[in-house]
Amino acid sequence: MTISPVAALSVGRFVVATVSLLLAGCKGPGAAGGCPVVGDCGGDPVGVWQVDPASICNFPVIARPAQNYATPPYFEPETGATPPAVTSGSWCWDLTFTKDQDGTVTVATPSVPMPQPDVIVSGTITFAADHSYVYVLTAQSTTAFHVARSCFGVNGADLTCAELAVKLQQSSIGANPVYSNPSGGPAFACEDVGDGCACTFDYLEADQFSSAVGDKGTWVQEGNIIHHYSSGGQGNLNEISPSRRTVRDATFCVTDDGQTLQLSGTNGQPLALKAGARTLKLMRVSPDGGTDGGGAADSD
Repeated sequence: MTISPVAALSVGRFVVATVSLLLAGCKGPGAAGGCPVVGDCGGDPVGVWQVDPASICNFPVIARPAQNYATPPYFEPETGATPPAVTSGSWCWDLTFTKDQDGTVTVATPSVPMPQPDVIVSGTITFAADHSYVYVLTAQSTTAFHVARSCFGVNGADLTCAELAVKLQQSSIGANPVYSNPSGGPAFACEDVGDGCACTFDYLEADQFSSAVGDKGTWVQEGNIIHHYSSGGQGNLNEISPSRRTVRDATFCVTDDGQTLQLSGTNGQPLALKAGARTLKLMRVSPDGGTDGGGAADSD
């Protein structure tokens, strides 16, 4: 079958147009997930900047099931075996109930219940003149889990869901400050749903708990882009191995006479190694520790 030159030209134009559309959809200036680029004028980012809590745009992400490598038998990725999916716990959330002679019920819980992906709520970012940078951020999440009534066993049979929440708060997990409610209330809450308890727990990573999240490394400016060369990050800004170090970009704009910094993940990249963080607006911190009164910020 012979294709005429006119038909071939039409097909070629169609292919070029299709590829152009696909490329346009794959790459663009947007911060993604409904988070717009808040500013791209560039400027001088050197300074200490405080995140405005009312001006954060986080992209909603879905948690990948956590893998259990802590207790044997476990599955390492290198073996090729499919690891078992583990989220906040097993079917009964690994709960065990003991009862003292006086009838007091004690709850034992998993050592590390897995939270949903947390989102940034506050913090500071420093771009130093020596081209080092550090993001020290507070992040939080609320995770839902269900405990069937059959999980209570004999010892916990008489517990109400409200009492279960109190027992969880009094357990070794509840004593860990990262399981905290930002408003100061209990981190664990449970309510009766007939066949068991519908529960939630709050998870808070903050500098006062030595568990701040974020990123640190060196930065290089190229026009209105800040290239981040990360040497550490996430929980408490832990150092990470060279094989896991990342390079990421942020589009930025310094406005209000140098008092406001706007950051957006370039081409949909996350900020500060947080999968859902897309745009931030920040205010310059003055040498005395306060924020200069130059610009307000919002990041929707």
